[in-house]
Amino acid sequence: MWNDYLGLWEPSDDIKNHMLRTCKKAEGMPLLVSEFGLCEPHFKGGDAKRARILKERLAMYRGIENICGYMWFSLNDYRTHCGEEGEDKLRRRVHGSTDLYGNEKPSYRLLCELQK
Repeated sequence: MWNDYLGLWEPSDDIKNHMLRTCKKAEGMPLLVSEFGLCEPHFKGGDAKRARILKERLAMYRGIENICGYMWFSLNDYRTHCGEEGEDKLRRRVHGSTDLYGNEKPSYRLLCELQK
């Protein structure tokens, strides 16, 4: 399992080659990308950047033989005491492809389309 935040939490000027080198180290073993996406507000770009990361990474993962699956982070915004938006019980992190109430953002539709 691997959390893939290349180019975000883990600096990388060449994400594809960084990914390929890492996967080669585990050659013959299945790899699950256990988390990838956009963590806001630390990394800016909103849903447009979230959608770009989703599209680019899925294309890359599907081209690497030992990647057996992936988990998108995050399907929805979520409540948390350390969130940057909202107040009190509605304090939240804005990381998702849907908002706190399940209302879809454009990246949600893209996620659905890319799963076909």
